[in-house]
Amino acid sequence: MNYLAMLVAAVVNMAIGFLWYGPLFGKKWAALHGYTEEQLKSMNPAPLYAQSFVAVLVSYYILAWFISPTTTFMDGIEVACLVWLGFVTTTQFTASLFSTKPRMLYFPDTGYQLATFLAAGAILASWR
Repeated sequence: MNYLAMLVAAVVNMAIGFLWYGPLFGKKWAALHGYTEEQLKSMNPAPLYAQSFVAVLVSYYILAWFISPTTTFMDGIEVACLVWLGFVTTTQFTASLFSTKPRMLYFPDTGYQLATFLAAGAILASWR
């Protein structure tokens, strides 16, 4: 297990999140949540980012176990995609069914998870 690769993958996750929930889909995501600009500006995201970073490290540690027998970049992407499809998207879909939030939030949130899992799969499989 390459712990440095897991750490780098987690940092890449945060960078993708910055882009995903910023310039790419941030306004639509905030609107679907019903957040105003004033609410977003008043939030202190630092503790949330720290907790999210720890959760991502745990996820990527487990993902590394699934990826460890693979040998190529594409194998890592395939395993990450299967993990996302089998566990992440299904869990998020079920949660969205019982949520009071708009169902459309499922798409940007789950798309973000797919992008980050694919990046992590590529990093974890390639960097040995």
